[in-house]
Amino acid sequence: MKNFLRFYLFLSLLCILFAPIACVDSFTDPALENTKQEKLIVDGLITTDLKKFSVTLTTSIAPLGKKTPDIIAFAKVKIVDDLKQEVELFHTSFGIYESKTAQKVIVGRAYKVMIELPNGEKYESSTELVKAAPAIESLKYEFVENNNLGGYKLPSFEVTAQIQDDPKNVNFYRLDWEHYQYLTSCRDRVDNELNYLVRTNCCEPCWFIKKSYGVIEVIDDNLFNGRKINQLVTNVPYNSRRPFFIQVNLYSTTEAAYRYWKKVKTQINNVGGVFDNAPSIIQGNVKNINRPEEQVLGFFGASAIARNETYVLRSTAPYPPVIPKLSKRAVIDR
Repeated sequence: MKNFLRFYLFLSLLCILFAPIACVDSFTDPALENTKQEKLIVDGLITTDLKKFSVTLTTSIAPLGKKTPDIIAFAKVKIVDDLKQEVELFHTSFGIYESKTAQKVIVGRAYKVMIELPNGEKYESSTELVKAAPAIESLKYEFVENNNLGGYKLPSFEVTAQIQDDPKNVNFYRLDWEHYQYLTSCRDRVDNELNYLVRTNCCEPCWFIKKSYGVIEVIDDNLFNGRKINQLVTNVPYNSRRPFFIQVNLYSTTEAAYRYWKKVKTQINNVGGVFDNAPSIIQGNVKNINRPEEQVLGFFGASAIARNETYVLRSTAPYPPVIPKLSKRAVIDR
């Protein structure tokens, strides 16, 4: 029994460690529940960051008792730019294909992904032109109190990004954020026999990184071309008076990428309402070369990135945070 529990915990740890790596923007299309056949999902974003190019190939979850998508190994994958230069990607694990060395895209150049599956089917994305990303000039935060459905005030800190739009071109952007939390203890575990929470102090600097998975924010400069943008990023919860470190990432995108992620955002926000539109499968920018009518999911993108970060000083709030009471379980530090 103990060996089984150890094996189960080991598998759970693997899922936690590797699940976030599988894709840049994790998204499950609600409409997939109505499909009768598995569909290819291509997920990749290459940027001006110097790191390995990465593309993930999986299949959608079909009925007939399947609960998890299939990963695709043994495919031939390569990134091709507008100068016909190629970067080959190799399967590492979990359907992830990576270049052997660190790469980065160049502003002004265009890129696409080309795929050949083990069954001989060939796929190709549309070409993605990399535009420059304007700098995030500053990040500001403000203490706010919003009412929830029950009429109770929910205090938080509203974070906004100040961006100077380029007046020369029509621009499209996408935002996400990351929170870095310093950990004072690692490998916490519960001793049920003694009713103790056992904490082991970190032997070196350790951080918990929370990413804005499932949060999609896209921007079209149609209404403010050439002017400064004050864009809401997120609301930081007021559950502590400790500083909250946040890094905001701004991606330049093509119009095709903007329209795709806007549809995804709309579908996520609409799911569940009585009067919402029925979910539909969102077509990405990858097509079967010989059978263009085939539905392929996901999106391959190429972007420049601009970043900025700040500490949200939550101690500036006018009153202490309301923190839920913890159980009376004792704590042992080791």
